[in-house]
Amino acid sequence: MNRDLAHRGFAIVFAFLLVSSAFVAPVSADTVTVDGDCDPTGLLRDFVGGFIGISDPFGTCDIGFTDSVQDVKTLDGEQTHLDIYSAASGQKAQAQAFNAPFDNYVNDTQSVAWMKAQVAVAEAYKNGSSKAEAQIAGRQAVADYYATKQVNLIEQWNVTLNSFEVLRQRAINESAVGDDTVRFYGADGDPTYQSSTVVNETLVNGSTYQSKAATVEAACGGSAWTPTLSVSSGGYWHENVDCAASVDGIEVTPPDTNYDTLTYVVLDDYESRWDRIVAKQTALNSEVDNFVNATWTDFESGAINASDVISANTAMFEYGTEIDGNESLYASTAALAMMGFDTPNLNSSGLMNVTYNNVTYQGLVLARSAPNDSWTANTTYNASNITGPVFIATADGRKIDITGQFTVDDMTAKDGSKIQSQNTTKYVYKTVNTTQLLEMQQEIENLREEVEAREQSAGGSSSGSGLSTEVMGGLLLAGAAAVLLIQREGKQ
Repeated sequence: MNRDLAHRGFAIVFAFLLVSSAFVAPVSADTVTVDGDCDPTGLLRDFVGGFIGISDPFGTCDIGFTDSVQDVKTLDGEQTHLDIYSAASGQKAQAQAFNAPFDNYVNDTQSVAWMKAQVAVAEAYKNGSSKAEAQIAGRQAVADYYATKQVNLIEQWNVTLNSFEVLRQRAINESAVGDDTVRFYGADGDPTYQSSTVVNETLVNGSTYQSKAATVEAACGGSAWTPTLSVSSGGYWHENVDCAASVDGIEVTPPDTNYDTLTYVVLDDYESRWDRIVAKQTALNSEVDNFVNATWTDFESGAINASDVISANTAMFEYGTEIDGNESLYASTAALAMMGFDTPNLNSSGLMNVTYNNVTYQGLVLARSAPNDSWTANTTYNASNITGPVFIATADGRKIDITGQFTVDDMTAKDGSKIQSQNTTKYVYKTVNTTQLLEMQQEIENLREEVEAREQSAGGSSSGSGLSTEVMGGLLLAGAAAVLLIQREGKQ
C-alpha cells in the first residue's frame, strides 16, 4: 500500500468516523437505535476488519433510525382527535342545556302570548279599530311573541353548525386524523358535507332572519341528490323505486375503542322545535278570532269598555307598576280590581291620589304605556293620548275607566313615604346575538390554518427518514469535513 493510498484510506476512515460520530451524538433517545460496539475504536476495528476479512469480536456496529417524526405526528393526531371529540361533547352538552328550558318555555308560555293578544285587542278597541283590525292586532301580538323564540332557535342552530365546520376543518388540517372524523350521517346514501350557505328563514310574524344552512350530497339509486339543511327543514328523506336514504344529523368518530361514536347533532330536533312554535302560534290565532267574535258586539253596543276585555291575569302582569324599575307596587291590585274583589288596604302604603272628573280616588293608575313609561306626581295626563285602556284600581276594590284628563296629585311607596314618580311595566324580550362568537371562531380557525402552513413550510411535518435536525446537521458538517480532508490529501 503506497503513501497516497494510505493517506486516502485514513481520510476515508476519518470521514467515516466523523459521520458515525454524528450518528452516535446524543441527539435524542428515540431518534436512533444503536447495536454493537459503536465507539470510535469499534468503528475502526469494523473498518479495518472489512479490509482483511475478520469480524469484530465485540459485535459489528449497527445504527438504525426509528420513524420518530411519524410517531410524534401519530401521537399529535390522536390528541387532536380526542380534542375534537371533547369539544363536540361540550357543544352537545351546551345545546342540551339550551334545548331543555327552551322546550319547557315554548310549552308553558301560551298564557304569556295570550296576555299579549288581550292587550292588543284592548288597544284596538280603545283606538276605534274595526272587528277585523282587532283580530289582526291580536294575531300579530302572538306572532311577534313567538318570532322572538324562533330567532333564539336560529342563533343556537347557527352556533351548532359553525362549530361543526370548525371541528371538521381542524380534522382535515391534521394529516393524522381522518377527514371524515366529523361528518353527517344518515340511513344509507353516505351523506357528504359540501358547503355552507346563508338562507332567510321566514318567521311567524312575516319578517325574515338569516340562518346558516348546510349542503350535503348523498347517493340513492345510482344518482346523487344535494339537499340544503336549515333550522326549519331539519333532516332529509329521499326515496325512489330503487332506494330510500336520509340525512339525520352530525356525528364524531371515536378517538379509540374506549369511546362510542358521538351523535353530535340530531337535525329533527331543530325542525320539531320550529314546527312546535308555528303550531302554538297558529292555535292561538284561532283563539284570538273567537275572543274578538265573542266581545265585539258588546263592545260596539257600549255594554263593555276596552279594559273589560283584559283578564285579571293580564291586568296583574301587563299593567302592574314598579318603583325604581325593580320593586313591584301591588301588581295584584290590578287583578283584584278586575275580578271585583276588595283590594289591599292602600291608605298607608303604595297609593296614588288621582283626580278624575272632579272626583279624587285613592288607588293605582294602571296602563300599559304611560308617557315616558312612568307616572309623575302633580302632573295632569290625557287618557286620549295614551295607547290602550287607562283605569284606576281603587282602594275599595273598584275599577274606574278613564277616558279624558286626570291628574296624579301625589303618590306614596309601600312604606308610606312620598315618592315623585312610579314606572309602568315594561318587558324587554332578549334575543341571542352570536355574531361576535362566530367571528371569533373564524379568526381562531384562520390562525390555526396559518400555523399549519408555517409548520409545513418549515419542514415540521416531514416524516420520511425520521432524521432529526441535530442528526442532519451532524451529517452535513461531517460530510463537509471529509470532503475538505480528501481534497487536501489529494493535493499532497
